[in-house]
Amino acid sequence: MVEETATSKTQFQETIESPRKRRWLTVLRSLAEPERLTIILLLSAVSFICFYVNWGLYRSFSLRFTEDHSIFNQVFFNLVTRANFAMTVIEADTFLAIHFTPILVLLAPLYAPFQTPVFLLFVAACAMGATGFLICLIAREVTGSRGAGIVACLLFLCHASTTQIYFTGFRDTLVGLPLISLALLFYVRGSFCPFAVSLVLTCLCKEDMALSVLGFAFVAIVQRRGWNWAVFPLVFSVSYFFAVAGWLMPALRDDHSAVRFAGARFGEFAHLGATPGEIVKTLFLQPLNTWKMFTGTEELGFYRDILEPLAYLPALAPEVLLVPLGAWLLCVLPEPTYFSNIGWYYHAPILPFAMTAVFVALKRIERLEVAARLRWWTKRPGRRYYSIPVGLCVLAVISLSRSDNVVRAIGRRMSSIGAVESPFHQALLQIPKHASVSAQWAFLAYLSSREKIFQFDRVNSADWVVLNPEKDYYPVSAGVYYQTLLSLLRNKEYGAYYFDGQNLILKR
Repeated sequence: MVEETATSKTQFQETIESPRKRRWLTVLRSLAEPERLTIILLLSAVSFICFYVNWGLYRSFSLRFTEDHSIFNQVFFNLVTRANFAMTVIEADTFLAIHFTPILVLLAPLYAPFQTPVFLLFVAACAMGATGFLICLIAREVTGSRGAGIVACLLFLCHASTTQIYFTGFRDTLVGLPLISLALLFYVRGSFCPFAVSLVLTCLCKEDMALSVLGFAFVAIVQRRGWNWAVFPLVFSVSYFFAVAGWLMPALRDDHSAVRFAGARFGEFAHLGATPGEIVKTLFLQPLNTWKMFTGTEELGFYRDILEPLAYLPALAPEVLLVPLGAWLLCVLPEPTYFSNIGWYYHAPILPFAMTAVFVALKRIERLEVAARLRWWTKRPGRRYYSIPVGLCVLAVISLSRSDNVVRAIGRRMSSIGAVESPFHQALLQIPKHASVSAQWAFLAYLSSREKIFQFDRVNSADWVVLNPEKDYYPVSAGVYYQTLLSLLRNKEYGAYYFDGQNLILKR
């Protein structure tokens, strides 16, 4: 009996002391550190508040870019119910022809129990928290300084892009941000295999995320990391981008067009050439025109916003900013008006690298201080250097003083939340899921869990019609609204199901 007890104790100790158990205990202890625990609590609180605000905006018909949110919700709905990427919100048979995002398959099991657009708002909030936490880990890894993680958290929450991209509903890029931040963390730590896996998953989020992955090759070459760190991102990203955007996506489109494909948006580059090769050739052979394009008012504003108030620091870490070079080119090449109503969505992949460049620069400032120290300092071997802590304090003060930080953004959006669970919202929920619906952009997100949902100009093929001449992202003129309404009622195909003076729901 005593021997059996001793044996069981030995087995228990071996189980506790196994490498896997020790690894998990180490992770838990690291998360329990005061700095990391503070970061986790802060990011969790802000993410929850952002989700709550977005939820309120969604229920009061005030959420921006509801059309994109509805597209993704219908894609998830069809993935769960029909195991395909079919969609009817826009003119395409499959969503993969518009944006190649097979990563959604991995999120579909999480969506299955809920099957609601609200769950996608929760996923976006979680992606925000994960991205912020990874940026904090990168800052701590680069500087080796306590407090760097908390300052990185403040920088992330107060950056202009953070306050924009996380208040527009669910987007594929939001899933890619934590993955590309994870790749950056593994790059800093020197773990090649996890780094490669993270890059592959990042590319699966959106076809043009491969352009950000390409930049890792440039950084590896400048920093002399080794051939594998440079060759893999270079070969994989280039081959993936042109295979998907140049061949697979056009093949999935109805018109099988090989020139214009949505992911690369080469249609906006028509003045530069009809093919990628012609575009590159024009950029190099016409340097004056290229310079004008890159220094326009819209582009200069972009440079200012992405680096302000940190513009002076990344100058000491320019190679880190090479990573998002491809994505940055995609932002500045089209006509300036193209991105005027989209804001920071397409600039989002640059955010983790701008942050990392800042902390790499701080570390290099400390090294310069050590190298340039005065001779009398050598008599004090315990002398400390304050470049990093002073720099962190300055950055924290600048970040908190920004007018577009996330706290003020939440306050502004809280004030725009209107009536919750209005009678009109309840009427929309009564439309059966198997029905086909035609609606304006403003209402698509509330109807996207339906078998078929069409834009306003395709009402003849729908069982239900939802109209409002004023409440829309793309406002419908009163003439078109009433002309369509009269034609529907005159044919006696539809009857009024709900009307409150502005919003109208018709049923066939």
